[in-house]
Amino acid sequence: MLQTLTIMYSDMKPEVREGGVPIRFVCRGFRNPIVPTEWPGFRITFYDSQFQDETNPSPNEIQTTDEQVTLNASNFEAAIIPSQGITISPTIFMIAESSVWTLSISDFPVPLQKECYVRLTVPPDLKHNNVVMFGTGMFSGQAST
Repeated sequence: MLQTLTIMYSDMKPEVREGGVPIRFVCRGFRNPIVPTEWPGFRITFYDSQFQDETNPSPNEIQTTDEQVTLNASNFEAAIIPSQGITISPTIFMIAESSVWTLSISDFPVPLQKECYVRLTVPPDLKHNNVVMFGTGMFSGQAST
């Protein structure tokens, strides 16, 4: 889905109009992507303030960037859930007995979207027989890994 951000200005410094300094746009409020990769598709188009005519109320295009601009998010780090957002509750408290553990995660630093996953690392000296886990409440329906 193509999204467009329109920036309008009513006055420009003469040195910018004459090409003496670069134009810099700062757009706040963008959320960094949750997948660390390159995101192409950014393109800048300049328009003037005059409409073509009464039948075509779109502004006149002055120039469009020849190539797409890419956001390189490959060095972004994965979000870490803070330890205070995780609770572990076993169902049986007797030593060396099999138990079912419930891990509750309550403080997500990023929105979870379809095809996201949670990686859980279990300490190597904690023996477990079952490697299947079920998640509820954060996935659409029940999910297993």
